[in-house]
Amino acid sequence: MKIVTRKNLLWTGIAVASIGLLGIAALPADAQFRGDRQGPDRRGMMSPEKPEARGDQRTQMLRTLFRDVNLTDEQRETALEIGKQHRAEMQAWREANEPQLRELMADARDARELDDRDQLQALMAEFRELRESAPQMTDSLEGIRDILDEDQLATFDENLEKIRSQIERRMPQPGERRGPGFDQGRQGRGGPGFDQRRQGPGRPGFDQGRQGRGGPGFDQRRQGPGRPGFDGQRQGPPGPGGPEARGDQRTQMLRTLFRDVNLTDEQREAALEIGKQHRAEMQAWREANEPQLRELMADARDARELDDRDQLQALMAEFRELRESAPQMTDSLEGIRDILDEDQLATFDENLEKIRSQIERRMPQPGERRGPGRDAQRPRGPRSQAAPEQSGTTSAEKSSTEDQLDL
Repeated sequence: MKIVTRKNLLWTGIAVASIGLLGIAALPADAQFRGDRQGPDRRGMMSPEKPEARGDQRTQMLRTLFRDVNLTDEQRETALEIGKQHRAEMQAWREANEPQLRELMADARDARELDDRDQLQALMAEFRELRESAPQMTDSLEGIRDILDEDQLATFDENLEKIRSQIERRMPQPGERRGPGFDQGRQGRGGPGFDQRRQGPGRPGFDQGRQGRGGPGFDQRRQGPGRPGFDGQRQGPPGPGGPEARGDQRTQMLRTLFRDVNLTDEQREAALEIGKQHRAEMQAWREANEPQLRELMADARDARELDDRDQLQALMAEFRELRESAPQMTDSLEGIRDILDEDQLATFDENLEKIRSQIERRMPQPGERRGPGRDAQRPRGPRSQAAPEQSGTTSAEKSSTEDQLDL
């Protein structure tokens, strides 16, 4: 076994920390700025615009790092606390420096397009200087090593050396140019990049929970097509999640909701205003709660990686409680119903019931398992089972569509 020196620990710490931060330090600065073509949008996996790729790579490294270390409960709690503290420092640094990083990368793209190599070199130097001011993970790795016994430490250091070797093998040597997509984790024949597991049909990557076909991991909410899970990135087919898929789903639901309702121009304007007001309230809520949501999601990923199910259930309960504080769409739906005449209302409620039924059919019932790989321990939140009232739809039923439909 190779001895992990302070230098090696520092080297690997920089790589791991960078993945947890912006992902860009896992490549040499010149690989970011010299402009190797990366694909259609020219943004590599390592760019700040790709949080899901960073999550995949970070999760893979964590699993490799703690593989067969067999932490005790007390050690697990300490490791979680060390990681939480490091993320807090990284988040503060990111918030303070992300605008400058984005500006540097935009300037670098312009310099590359103009083939202004002197300017590109100057930007690279500025980028390296800024990157070196980021909190390093060396102290966090040392802190984790300090809590391990001799056998655990030997395994941990061996895993750390594997990570370092994997990164080194995938980094271009001076003067070497790799093909398009190198820094997006893409390779030629031989399978996926470093941030992915080789997988058969339907098998998730590193960042996903154990699952059968299409099913999310145990720390995710059950979901319809394209809907992101508890940690906001992962979903079963037909995914992907994210803004585009959510936009498609919202458009489809709105079409179903107003099908054959035949709004007048005045009603259409009123419905648009109600939807606009709801979106404004939701945006304000997201901006106010995003830091806490991100922290919960990060803590949930760590708890899952360490197989701390009690901690994960507590985090899910906190997540549900926070989500329930969001503006509800029940009032918006009631506001729309108030502007409809009797015939329109009957059609609207019938459409709303169709949406509710479609969502419920996609949602597994309590105790139901979809796919052999779903973790049976994943908790379920309460779900309303209220029955329709005559031809209308109850408030409880309407609220069951709130987190699927966004006017």
